[in-house]
Amino acid sequence: MVSDKKIKKEVIEVVIEKLLDKKSGDAWLCHQSVESLTAYIIEEAYELVAAISAKEPLSIKDELADVLYQVLLQAYHQNVSLDEIYVHLEKKLKQRHKSVFNCADRTLKAEESWLEIKNQEKQQVPEQLLDHVDDSLPGLQKALKMQRVAAKIGFDWPEVTGAIEKLDEEVSELVDAVKAKDQALISDEMADVLFSSVNIARLLKVDPEVALQQASQKFRQRFNYIENELKKSKASLEEASLEQMELLWQEAKLKLETNGK
Repeated sequence: MVSDKKIKKEVIEVVIEKLLDKKSGDAWLCHQSVESLTAYIIEEAYELVAAISAKEPLSIKDELADVLYQVLLQAYHQNVSLDEIYVHLEKKLKQRHKSVFNCADRTLKAEESWLEIKNQEKQQVPEQLLDHVDDSLPGLQKALKMQRVAAKIGFDWPEVTGAIEKLDEEVSELVDAVKAKDQALISDEMADVLFSSVNIARLLKVDPEVALQQASQKFRQRFNYIENELKKSKASLEEASLEQMELLWQEAKLKLETNGK
């Protein structure tokens, strides 16, 4: 008897084929290229992260489905079946986690062997250590991965206090650049401040992307509070003074923190 899971897997593949049928499929989808669809992979991944941060089970399930949908679209365009993806994933997981699936390799340290295994899979050794980090990654993730790779060979702060002092130094240099009104230097120093901030997050075991998403959500909630309170008094954001908005901002902080938001 064929399992329900297998039936569902085969059904979803048929659904994707119908959607992308040149004659009877979805007109918009049929005009999309592999390249144009990649933007939606990133968009859906971020929406999934937002749902996870908000701890909303229904939204998480919905966004997981959207991410999988993008995977299925790419698989179709690349002429790769779900079975091929499953087999490849199984092989990759067992290869990269030998300490779990191979009793003979129980003593192998996963962290130390990870890069070596990836090199074996690609059948090539990068010329430079940081070649392990893909240049196409978003800035925050690229910085985090570079720092992790460097840390594995000992290029790291022994204590987080050293990284914090380095951030203080970078902020001071940024202040000097601002005083000098040198835009190129300001941009360079601002980059150093951001990179140092990511390093502190790494040492404190805080994902910088998740942290920034949380900060953005907090800002949205507080700013929405300001706007809503102004509307109650028949005023608009454009009409309000900075002092009024700052007062409401502090009020929002107090109320939202009390409500656990």
